Amino acid sequence: MAKRFDIGDLVRYDTVIPSYLPGLANGIGVVIQVGATDLRIYSMTYRQEVVVRGSSCTVLSAVNPRKA
Repeated sequence: MAKRFDIGDLVRYDTVIPSYLPGLANGIGVVIQVGATDLRIYSMTYRQEVVVRGSSCTVLSAVNPRKA
């Protein structure tokens, strides 16, 4: 199975883990680490690193052109 996300992809996310961060629900960011089921993203919306489920992300701009 091919990886869905690569480091450097610009993504839109809908949920954040852990959920104790107040008001953080969705935004846009750059993937900085890919895990088995989750992603570490630098959120340009909130200017901090967040962890999100890969299933809640959509690639807006792929770093690797074959995925675009």
